[in-house]
Amino acid sequence: MSDSKADADAVSEGEYLPDNHGLKRTLNLPQSTAIVTGGIIGVSIFLVPAAVADIAGHPILALSIWLIAGVLSACAALSFAELGAAIPETGGTIVHLERAYGRVVSFFYGWMVLCGYGAAALAVVAIMASGYGLRLLPPDIAEKIDPKFMAMFFIALTASVNILGIGRSARLQFVLTIGKCLLIVILITLPFVMGSVDFSVFSRPAEPALDMSGIASAISNGLIITIFSYSGSHFVTQVAGEVKHPAKDIPRAILLGFGAVLALYLLLNLAFIIGIPFDVFRQSDAVAADLMEAAVGPIGAYVVAGGIVLSTLAVLNAQFLGYPRVAFALASEGLLPSWMAALHKTTRAPWVAVFVVALISMAYISTGSYSTILTSVGFVAHLFTTLAVAALLVLRYKEPNLKRPYKVSLYPWTPLVFVIFSIVYLISLLINKPMESLIGIAIVASGFPVYLWRRGKGEPAGLPHEVATDL
Repeated sequence: MSDSKADADAVSEGEYLPDNHGLKRTLNLPQSTAIVTGGIIGVSIFLVPAAVADIAGHPILALSIWLIAGVLSACAALSFAELGAAIPETGGTIVHLERAYGRVVSFFYGWMVLCGYGAAALAVVAIMASGYGLRLLPPDIAEKIDPKFMAMFFIALTASVNILGIGRSARLQFVLTIGKCLLIVILITLPFVMGSVDFSVFSRPAEPALDMSGIASAISNGLIITIFSYSGSHFVTQVAGEVKHPAKDIPRAILLGFGAVLALYLLLNLAFIIGIPFDVFRQSDAVAADLMEAAVGPIGAYVVAGGIVLSTLAVLNAQFLGYPRVAFALASEGLLPSWMAALHKTTRAPWVAVFVVALISMAYISTGSYSTILTSVGFVAHLFTTLAVAALLVLRYKEPNLKRPYKVSLYPWTPLVFVIFSIVYLISLLINKPMESLIGIAIVASGFPVYLWRRGKGEPAGLPHEVATDL
């Protein structure tokens, strides 16, 4: 379907389609759902469950922590669904923040994504992909390859696919997401195939014994390491300008995609619990590989490593679909130079923004600074996420007549639950990691001179973006 045909169909159905600045409106529901699911499921689900089990000390409490984290994250995801359907513009969160709080807040979010959290997150995921990718190679070859070089290769690969256009990157996202979900389904079914299911583990006593304060402490500590395993549902809102029917498909994609993630996470943790002795499970460094090796032998470790590479590549691709479009949106509003909003004249991809984000990410990889930056801006990143969810509350008040094709259930409690949890979490970060939090604030504040420089340029939103060139 052509862009004009998609737009005509949407308009005939009474759907609001804002100016998409020359971007192609090609994403369908399956592709949009894959952006959500593939952007959320990363490496942590294959590594973190053992640590959660160790903190919990009991299978029921371990599953409860994953469920509570899922419910909290669902509150944020459903809030993004309402905002994305009501304001289906490229950049997603950055647009929602501007509508709720003004250009200053949206600029600093975009600056954080471009120069801090976004580029550093890409670097971390690429390093993880590199580490597991090297495990697939013969040892004598792997030891000759610099992990940083392979990580930069993965960055270049996914960036190149995104420059080739949203159609190719969306198809890649769909294939990679199906691949990683199949791996998780295989892991879930292994205990039943092996005949090693042990449900009696749920009747074992907690070790150590837990009272109410111990349970509260376990849940609190467990949530800290599980909540981020559910992040990524907002990626589809950042490509809203390229979704064929955003009013319908963005909420559906988030509901379907996040629902699938929640089900897969809970079932996979259940498989670990009933398929591996609990004391072995909670001490494992590679629980997914342990489960696979128990079923098929040493080759299982290679299967899991290959699956994790697929998983990280899907996350990288989702990040490249999202983060450069934040920079693109900033440039569209005149808060970055207009050349950052350039579209390739053939693929209509925001190739300059993709290239710049990839370049910054590679710089972080080459210098090894990605981990420090990601840790430092963790406080500010979650602060902006909290503000983005709270934007739903603000806009319900500021713009009561805004057409909302989808409204969250149990309003205002749905966004409020996440906001309240986040405030407590942010306060704990300030108390426990004051220096890292202050460094993160300083990194984001470094964009203030750029904001002062650009705010008076007077470039209006909705530039035609015909500043395009062949690569």
